[in-house]
Amino acid sequence: MTAEFSFKLLIMGDSIALGATEVFGTQIDGYATPGFVERLRWRRGTWTIQTDASVHRTTVQAIERLPGLLRDFRPDVVFFVIGGSDADIEWKRFIVSRGERLQNNTPINLFKDNLHRLIACTQAYGARPILSDLPSQDVVQRGIWMSKRVGLDLLPWIEARGGQVESDRQLATYSSALDTVSCETNTEVVRWARAVNRLPLVERFGPDATHPGTQAHGVITDVVEEALARVAVRPRPLDQRKSAHP
Repeated sequence: MTAEFSFKLLIMGDSIALGATEVFGTQIDGYATPGFVERLRWRRGTWTIQTDASVHRTTVQAIERLPGLLRDFRPDVVFFVIGGSDADIEWKRFIVSRGERLQNNTPINLFKDNLHRLIACTQAYGARPILSDLPSQDVVQRGIWMSKRVGLDLLPWIEARGGQVESDRQLATYSSALDTVSCETNTEVVRWARAVNRLPLVERFGPDATHPGTQAHGVITDVVEEALARVAVRPRPLDQRKSAHP
């Protein structure tokens, strides 16, 4: 009897996986038309794709969600579109402290530990984990956008804490941690953010100057599809998939 084959992809992520182009607080005020997940579904109609994503999701929250998703969906591959919210600063604390308290949402060592745990959990099930690189931001334009939303001029505080240079430094720190985990676990990183950064600035971001815009989602689709197509060539037979026991 010929074994039945299928390719099941779980995309676990934050608001980028939802296609958000503008987020204020927990509210999504704009979407890419269409986002990269929807484009993937159009292009790869034979793939079964499930997305589990939420605004501001960090690796801490992903660890809590992953075991149940592995058990219920039984994917072949888990693509983690996650990490940007970990590296981002706690803006509420920054604003309340009038720019005095600059703190990332997830400390760097915890971020690394959480990536290891997500990868180990996925591999223990028998699925293949794939990581995503981290998005950049235009911190000055983001500051202008946020200033209008909160009714305060945040730019002097942002510039006093290093502005774009400090934002880029923090991104490099978290990206380096992700790359270290990738090497330590032999886990692929899909470099879509690097490809997006080659776009003109006006096409790179949505209105909040941090989430990818619609044009950027087209680039994301191309890079992600190419990476995932390489691992979708020989999916496992359905009867060989393990039960999830992370």
